[in-house]
Parts: sequence; C-alpha cells; structure tokens
Amino acid sequence: MYSIAFGIYSFVRFIGFDVSQSTALPPRPEVPLQYPLLALHVIFGSVAMVTAPFQVWPWLRNSRPKVHRRIGLVYYFGGVIPSGILAIPTAVFVSAGQSLRMALFTLGVLWLFTTYVGFRAALQGRYDDHRRWMVRNVALTTSIITARLMFMANFFGIQMLAPDTYPADARWTFTEAYSAGIWGGLVVHLIIAEWISLRPRRRARRATRTSVTTG
Repeated sequence: MYSIAFGIYSFVRFIGFDVSQSTALPPRPEVPLQYPLLALHVIFGSVAMVTAPFQVWPWLRNSRPKVHRRIGLVYYFGGVIPSGILAIPTAVFVSAGQSLRMALFTLGVLWLFTTYVGFRAALQGRYDDHRRWMVRNVALTTSIITARLMFMANFFGIQMLAPDTYPADARWTFTEAYSAGIWGGLVVHLIIAEWISLRPRRRARRATRTSVTTG
C-alpha cells in the first residue's frame, strides 16, 4: 500500500499548481505550459497510484468483481490514460538531459501500451491475458517510487563510495543520479512483473509434464 501514500503525497504537492511546492526539477521559464502539464500529469498519476493496488489484489478481483471493474475504470480513465498522454510532453520538455528525457519517454510509451493491451484483453474476455498485462502496467505505475529510492542511493551512496563518479557540478550530479534512478526503477519493476506473469505458465507446464509422466 506504499503506492497509496505516495499518490496522496504527490497529489497534495501538485494540486495547487504552486511551483514552490513541487518536488520536481525547476520548469523552463521559456516554456510556460511545462509546469501546468507536469502538474496535471502528476495529479492524474496520483489517481493511478492510489487505485493501482486494487487492480492486482486477487481477493477483490475474485470476491468483488464489480468493485474491481469500477475501480479499474477510475484507474484507466481518471489516472493512467490522461497521465500517460501527459507524460510525453513532460518528457520532451524536461531540462535535465537526454538520458532522463528518454527514460521518461520510454516509461510513458510503455505505460500507455500496456494500458491499451490490458484494457482490450478485458473487453475481449481474455482475462488471463488481462491480468498479466495489468501486472506489467501496475509495475510501471509504481516504478517511479522505486526510482526515487534508486535516485537517493545514487545521489548519496555513490557520492560516498565513489566520489569521482560525478563531476563537482551539483546540477549535473542530480540529473545523472535521477536518470539512473528512472532507468533502474523501470528495469527492476519490469523484471519482477515478468517473473510474476510467467510463473503461472511455468507451473502449468510442470503440471502437464507430471501428468504425462505419471499417466
């Protein structure tokens, strides 16, 4: 449920569209739309973050399918879809280097893609496929939290263990550590999601082999 707390915290920070309350990088003064787009991205993303755990909670899905579907609609149309669309210009306008730009852009594209494929699978009644794609989608939704932890590990830990890793410029150090955090969170969460998604198939194959052998 850590994503719920993170979502509420982010929502409170950005709902007033006050740059002084922002935890993000300072916006570009020559792009007046940058911060409003970023704030909207975070606000919708906070809705996705708060509702994400309910999309992969087996008890709710199996015992209260109507509630699961209704929360899912909020997750899709009040969270992931608008936030994912806004993630694209947010990535393009970021002023912290091409590596961070591409990390955020990749995350946004994968987020929208898994949303589309997962939602289409549900509409077509392919619920096993829907569950697997939702695991991937929620992994992407929550990867930004792990990215923050990896950013802090890079920013503080690497500075202590290998002080020559980054130059003396504070902004360069910050952006490099932030980029490493985004890429790291993205990769780690996708690996975990694939492990969770493929596990039932491995069990089914083992069960099939066992039945054939004993038969």
